[in-house]
Amino acid sequence: MNNNPGIHDTVAPVLYRNDVGDRQNWVEVELVGTTANRDAVGSEVRVQLSNGITMLRHVMIGSGYASQSSLRLHFGIGEADAITKLTVNWKGPGAGEDVFEDPPVNRILKIVQGESNQTGKLSLVTPRQEAAGIE
Repeated sequence: MNNNPGIHDTVAPVLYRNDVGDRQNWVEVELVGTTANRDAVGSEVRVQLSNGITMLRHVMIGSGYASQSSLRLHFGIGEADAITKLTVNWKGPGAGEDVFEDPPVNRILKIVQGESNQTGKLSLVTPRQEAAGIE
């Protein structure tokens, strides 16, 4: 920005750290496309909670300032203790829908396109697996 006296203002990204902890429930969803694009860009995930609330997130890229948006979708579900249904609407070639009933909370869920139609099961990624690069 230019404030006209010849001095330019600078805007710098700021990192905020959560020191509160994990007192509420959450779920993170990582999508892997097989016939749709591999990063599932444009796909949407809808989570229906046990308290009747429905949440929606889209996989996006390029929406951050001086950074990259995470491809993993985070749902902070607060005091809701369960998810009744998780639905993935895939975008791109071979788009379709995967539906999972009663997925676990407080976990990272890895969903591969077409998985619900074959097994109805989710892959769970634990923090230790993630740190080691194990799927």
